[in-house]
Amino acid sequence: MSTDHTAARPTEPGRRASGAVSQSLLWRVMTLVAVGMAGVLAAFGVASLLAVNESRDHTLDERRSLARAAAHHVDYVVRQSLASLDSIAMSQGFDLADGDPLPEQQALRRTYLGSIFSRGLYLTDAQGHLLLTESAGPARAGDDLGTIPTITAALTADRPNVSGLVPGIG
Repeated sequence: MSTDHTAARPTEPGRRASGAVSQSLLWRVMTLVAVGMAGVLAAFGVASLLAVNESRDHTLDERRSLARAAAHHVDYVVRQSLASLDSIAMSQGFDLADGDPLPEQQALRRTYLGSIFSRGLYLTDAQGHLLLTESAGPARAGDDLGTIPTITAALTADRPNVSGLVPGIG
């Protein structure tokens, strides 16, 4: 009678286990390692998404704050320039009826240099005829600016009108 004693004998230290047991153990270890790595990668993925979302929200808040600050500054500058336009008529010696255009020209010059109106300042009569100008534009005293829609709007509204570029006068 011949019996196979190799299957019933346990493996000796330093020797490899039989094929079925070895494959099963290897499969379990590899599965456990893969599941552990997937868990760690998922945790890192969630953490990175949270960090990116927080960073994006912070950036948007900063941009919103910067936009508000810029808007307030632009509003302040425009208000100051409009106030300086209103103060032209109150300048010392400003009188269009006296026949001396020097005080009016000086008032226009001071306001032009201290304002944001880089294309020029134009002083017209009630009909839109140009009386004085402070700019480097082609417009000259006596020109009829009342035909330009933005100037007509300012004359009829009886208040300053801030417009875009007006072709032909600046």
